[in-house]
Amino acid sequence: MATVYVTHSKCHESLLNLLHKRITVINYNVNSSLKSLLDNLLKIRSKIRHLGLNIQCDDTRFLLSKKDNIHIPTKSPEGLTTLMRFWRKVERSKLEVDSTLDIFVTLPFKDRPELLSQLRRAFKTKVCIRFLSRNSDGKFLKKSPANIYLNTASMSATSTSRAGSSQKTGSAKSKLPHYVTGYEKLRTVGKGSFGSAVLYRRKDDDSYVIIKEINIAELSQNERQMALNEVNLLARLDHPNIISYYDSFYDGGVLMIEMEYAEGGTLAQLLIKQQEYLNESVIMTLFEQMISAVAYLHDNNVLHRDLKTANIFLTKENLVKIGDFGISKIMGTETKNLGANTILGTPYYLSPEMCEGKTYNEKSDVWALGCCLYEMTCLQKPFDGSSLPALVNKIVHADYEQVKGPYSSDLKLLIREMLNTNPSQRPSATDVLKSVQKNKWLKKRNLKFNVAQKPQDCYSALYMFETEQVMLSAISNLPYRINVKQISLGPKHFLLLTTDSQVFSWGDNKHGQLGHGDRKPRQSPTKIPALQGQNIQKVAAGEYFSLFCADRGIVMVCGHKSYLGNDASEDLMVPQLIDALLRENIVDISCGYEHVVGVTETGQVFVWGNGKDGRLGTGNSHNIVVPTQLKIPTKQLIANVKCGPDCTMLITVSGTVIVMGSNKYNKLNLNYRMGFFANVKDTKTDIENAETPIALKPFPARVVDASLGWHHSGVLLENGHVHLFGRNVMGELGNGTCQTMQFWMAYKPVKALMSNVCVQLVCGDGFTMVATSTNELYFWGAKKNPDVDKDATLNDASDAHKKLKSARRSWQWKRDSNAAQGVSDDVLMQPTLVMRLDAARTTTGKKPFIRLSTLVCVNRRVLVAIDTSPTLVDVQPPRGTAHLTTYGRRQSAPELNDNSPTRTWIRKELDEAEYIAYQDTGTKTEVQLKSEIEQLKLKLQEQNNTFKDQQDQMAKLHTKLTELQQLQKATSQRSEPPPAYAPSTKPQTLRNPLFPEVKTKICTIC
Repeated sequence: MATVYVTHSKCHESLLNLLHKRITVINYNVNSSLKSLLDNLLKIRSKIRHLGLNIQCDDTRFLLSKKDNIHIPTKSPEGLTTLMRFWRKVERSKLEVDSTLDIFVTLPFKDRPELLSQLRRAFKTKVCIRFLSRNSDGKFLKKSPANIYLNTASMSATSTSRAGSSQKTGSAKSKLPHYVTGYEKLRTVGKGSFGSAVLYRRKDDDSYVIIKEINIAELSQNERQMALNEVNLLARLDHPNIISYYDSFYDGGVLMIEMEYAEGGTLAQLLIKQQEYLNESVIMTLFEQMISAVAYLHDNNVLHRDLKTANIFLTKENLVKIGDFGISKIMGTETKNLGANTILGTPYYLSPEMCEGKTYNEKSDVWALGCCLYEMTCLQKPFDGSSLPALVNKIVHADYEQVKGPYSSDLKLLIREMLNTNPSQRPSATDVLKSVQKNKWLKKRNLKFNVAQKPQDCYSALYMFETEQVMLSAISNLPYRINVKQISLGPKHFLLLTTDSQVFSWGDNKHGQLGHGDRKPRQSPTKIPALQGQNIQKVAAGEYFSLFCADRGIVMVCGHKSYLGNDASEDLMVPQLIDALLRENIVDISCGYEHVVGVTETGQVFVWGNGKDGRLGTGNSHNIVVPTQLKIPTKQLIANVKCGPDCTMLITVSGTVIVMGSNKYNKLNLNYRMGFFANVKDTKTDIENAETPIALKPFPARVVDASLGWHHSGVLLENGHVHLFGRNVMGELGNGTCQTMQFWMAYKPVKALMSNVCVQLVCGDGFTMVATSTNELYFWGAKKNPDVDKDATLNDASDAHKKLKSARRSWQWKRDSNAAQGVSDDVLMQPTLVMRLDAARTTTGKKPFIRLSTLVCVNRRVLVAIDTSPTLVDVQPPRGTAHLTTYGRRQSAPELNDNSPTRTWIRKELDEAEYIAYQDTGTKTEVQLKSEIEQLKLKLQEQNNTFKDQQDQMAKLHTKLTELQQLQKATSQRSEPPPAYAPSTKPQTLRNPLFPEVKTKICTIC
């Protein structure tokens, strides 16, 4: 028999953190219908003995469904009928005989008799109805029935410890409303003119938020207006480089603003620590984010008016976050035409027009950013003075030292233009952004990983991965000795690009999408003659069309007339140029089933095709037949694009993500809200479709790749971690369950893969796969086709697919019987190692080159390309990036499994610790040198040697003393890093993390 606790986000006080572990919790969406709550109750397997309801809202009423407007007690006859049907279905299907219905009362209410009357009429059998109320001190009675659900002793201890802590610090009682639980106050991180900023930690996911606590009663009218101004501004701004606003509330005379926490400190703190000039690439990467945010502010008619390095915050990955909008001003028509005239801000960053008392506009923010850019290059402020008049005089005359660092002339010229004393000649933020985005340091594309280069004699083999049998089948009739560069899969046809720019296609050809000049299907890969000599760099396959991007940025297309980008009246059988893109240099292109997105060298985005669900980001669902430039509201430079069947993801140069299209099952993570009161206040709105580009909250590291499926999606970060979001009915999110994902989980990596460097990711229909830098392939989710959503059925009736299945030839690898027992279930809820590539080691310690080079997927079709070469290479596996220090440690340190006696926090510290590669250089230690010096002194004192021997000994002594001095000088400037662990040889049998008793075979290529 079960004990069930029912609650929702509208309840007055959440008690989730006090529940016993054995309690079955139903935390439902109060905006849904009463039927959805009934369905949740009916899903419970056993009968219910105790049913607790914590559904009392702030207005003291007990709310069951906001959508159906059902309260207890209800006033309307229709509502009473619905309520009685609901309780009788629960009673008939789930309630045990002599069960209890417990109603938590967190606020006094008057309708207790009427509530009891309606509930007693609803039940036909004997059901005990109890009210669980608190005493005047807020605690339950010691023998209260609430003990069935809650750990009241823990609640008392918690309140006692909080009171003691409060008394020790001498502070007043917590300013947070009493109904907020599950959060821990850490420290005060800053104090300003109007209040303080306090850091809190949410216990369930270890996330952090900042609460700005402002005592409104102590402020003047102008100061109160400025505080409220910050709330209004933050609520309307949405940019990845601006501190995110989550919520605000007013309680007991204190205004509290809840916002994002940037844990990396400020830009000012970063510059103070610098002993040497910053690299120009680092400066331009940071400044591009800063100017992008300011351009966004100006486009939304907002003046910051207090830009300085102390108000520019950083995350641990050096992602810029601009904050402190207390004195910002919203620009109206009058401000745009005549300018503002109130002098506010920090004196060092004031513009000349502000110093002279003239009106100013958004160009003053550009001046302040110019000062910040100068400070980043010279590590000092451009203007300084012994007094305020001296400082103002230097600012008015732009009297600053020229930039002397090792920087390009373009950067020095940009600083000079931004610090122009004439506002009309000073560039706008948008102009500066365009100039910065042309910088050579930002033209480098968003590369994935620094993998090892292929040998010249490297050739590829292509296989289809059969998810149901967990095995590889070779693709028949593949051209001999080809080197695969890219593979693109459409629902009904395939495209393959080689390193020598040859393009092969096969599959369905109803609309001429294979590009061979006819409509005949091809059952095996066939070269496209029309693309010979075109130097194709990228291919993309839609449902009925194909795209080909050449090295000169031109795009060619063939297939269905609706997706050609030329407003064609008939299908194209042979690839032809898209006229509308002839003036653009397209460097990246991707397509879904019926839409196309291209990215130019300058970071601009062009879209065309089917606009359903808003996948084109144009603000509506209309189709577009000719490539149209898409406006990016955040003013960011786009590096790459990834398209799903019905959605699109843009990856920026700074590694953030912009999405548009269908958000079914929250697969784009648009419903994410990390707010302080997300579990108390129902302020989170579900977004079905994003018809305009929306920037997601930045991930813990730069996003370098992504995969978008029908029901779930994922991103691959620069540190090799994988983050997934969306549907989880088949365990495709890899968290060990099939439960719906909490909205904050998308920003937590897949735990089972944190010790691996993932380099490729695909999200299929009901499953997920990743490839690692050590040539390992992991699979989780449904092995068979999940029959849970009929709108995403597979189409395997094509001749090409039948041919591939009939030509199945097992690769030289199969699981043994023991392994088969471990993964015999149809659903794998955690990442499971299904394949690892390896080659036989030679007597010299080297191995023939082998690499899992390509992993692609559409629906449930998965293709794997494996590169091999007889050329011998070093055994050391390639590293994902230079920053993957934890991976380097794991390669040498002994493995710490879950059964290890080592404490969890120590294991976590070791996993996340920085690894410093340190090798013995042959230099003797200080102790050894001192010992040798003492021995030489003793020999000299004995006087037993000849004059020549004494000269030699004196010379040796002088050398040792010099060496000792150099060593002491070096060690005084830096601490000695720990020695590297001795490398361990891995056995040829790997431990399966999901089934420890199962041994996973290694593929050996001889």
